[in-house]
Amino acid sequence: MPADTARGRLPGFFYRFAHPALAVVSTVGSLLWLAGFALAGAGVALRASDPTTAYALFYYGSLVSLAGIAGIAAVVAYLVVLWLLRDVLDVLDWEKPEPGARR
Repeated sequence: MPADTARGRLPGFFYRFAHPALAVVSTVGSLLWLAGFALAGAGVALRASDPTTAYALFYYGSLVSLAGIAGIAAVVAYLVVLWLLRDVLDVLDWEKPEPGARR
């Protein structure tokens, strides 16, 4: 029986999704976006006492948030292109599972 650690549970959680790699990328993107908000919040807290550090925190917070949003946008773009190629244009011949079938 595998050890009950975060390292052992995390991959099992993401493999519940149809695209586990995309689930990981979107989760990391969401965490980066949240970290950007935390940096900006720290900048707001330091604005009165140390404006130079506050401006740097705003700047780095925006870059971290931008990286997170770019990761999420890349996942959405990939899924939209996959949907267009497979379902709309019928270019990809990928067999869809029957309702109730296990993957």
